[in-house]
Amino acid sequence: LDVLNRAKKQGVIPISLYPLMEFTGTSLDFRKLQESWCVVSAPPVAEPIVSALAVEMGMEPVTVDEEGRAHAASAIALATSFFQTTIQESADRMKQAGVKEPGRVLHPLVLSLLENAFRTSLGEQT
Repeated sequence: LDVLNRAKKQGVIPISLYPLMEFTGTSLDFRKLQESWCVVSAPPVAEPIVSALAVEMGMEPVTVDEEGRAHAASAIALATSFFQTTIQESADRMKQAGVKEPGRVLHPLVLSLLENAFRTSLGEQT
């Protein structure tokens, strides 16, 4: 939020909302928002308002303070780049193996692996 320091001097309250989803640019995004979390950051006085805004947009807010934003951004970048790279490489290798629709073949596998990772590695229930 430091990039807004100049505006802050003029009375602006800096806020940040970061939806945790991959946007498609289609109407599917509206439904996906309803299933997504949103990283929200704001000064303590504005945090309830920013969280309410995320809820109004259909997302579940998760508050991250200014000190934690770099860690959250790093986690998000790691997860997104890892999955995009790994799935693309897997699809390319399936194509080389002669599989005509690698996405259809890999989709259930990747979903089951992801669900199992959250259930077992992170101790969360999906």
